[in-house]
Amino acid sequence: MFKWDEILQSKVLRYYGSCLALIHVITSYLFSSYRIDDLARESAFPICYPGLEGCEHWRFFSSPELRNLMILYGAFAIATIAAFISERFKKIAPLMLLGLCVFKLILQLSDYRIATNYHFLAQVITFVFLIVPQRIATISILLPGVYFCAGLLKLNVDWLSGDTLIKPSIIQGPLLSALLVYVLVLEIFIVWFIFSNKKAIRLAVLLQLIAFHIYSWHIVDYPYPSFMFCILGFFVLTLNYDYKIKENLPRFATIMGLLCLFQLTPYLFAKDPGLDGRSRILSLNMMDVKSVCERQIELTTAEGMTSFKIPIDIKRPRMLCDPQVTKEIARHYCERTIIPGTMKVFQQSRRSTEKDFKEILNYSLQCPGPSHGS
Repeated sequence: MFKWDEILQSKVLRYYGSCLALIHVITSYLFSSYRIDDLARESAFPICYPGLEGCEHWRFFSSPELRNLMILYGAFAIATIAAFISERFKKIAPLMLLGLCVFKLILQLSDYRIATNYHFLAQVITFVFLIVPQRIATISILLPGVYFCAGLLKLNVDWLSGDTLIKPSIIQGPLLSALLVYVLVLEIFIVWFIFSNKKAIRLAVLLQLIAFHIYSWHIVDYPYPSFMFCILGFFVLTLNYDYKIKENLPRFATIMGLLCLFQLTPYLFAKDPGLDGRSRILSLNMMDVKSVCERQIELTTAEGMTSFKIPIDIKRPRMLCDPQVTKEIARHYCERTIIPGTMKVFQQSRRSTEKDFKEILNYSLQCPGPSHGS
């Protein structure tokens, strides 16, 4: 089904396969350290993807069992790295990497809170590596294309004001403003010089990307930059490679067209995708907007109407005001309601740089009562 001769015959691609497998080693540590409770069967409020409501029924493991599973997952990822490097076991390495990706995809689909940009990006690049032919040409176009699309998302007041930064930058004031503009220039313009025929220019671009992710470490924490270092390993391995971009213009146009199409898709489902994360499932789901929201539930039963706010304990800013989180928690409340009734769910959100709220959710649920409640 899959043709992997191209990978097996290229040391560059095999070493890059080991870089992609390293992402799974990091993932195993990440999930076991502070994502396990979201995935365990005893999770109080599983948050499912749109269209996959009821994902709590897929959960077969407790938190301790999942931690043990993550150890096996990490060990298998290390074995995959060794297989890519080894001449003896290289033939099974791509299949092992595919198994890692499928396993991780199952974990991702079991809870919406793992819809993190760096997981999504790593999975896409790995599946391209495993499935799409002419891999060096394809990935060499895909990676700067991703940076380009990420830069376009940052063309707003929220980014330029520094308001979207998850944690305060150690650099403040006018210098921070200059750095935020520099990131836009780096991602939208400078990144394309990675195709230069001069090794010195390529190296300069690569070092700027690496420096950007090193600096971001204290703002976004270790997962994102760690994943990106593994992904950027491609340009380290191909520093002397002739990308032949002129000969690959049709491939360039196709990849960039698809990337831009997926980035525009959210606007078909939401007026402001920055406030409605559900619309970004097929696109970059970056922290380009910091949201402020107000949520409320009204439950009407035979005994009258009760109004209360939804308590949500989520530390990740990108998910804090995501309407899918609100919908899922409301669904769980509805299923646990002892008295049958009608639940109305409201959410208003705004960008932190704006004053006016926008209605994001306004819908009703029929709560079944004691037949399903507890």
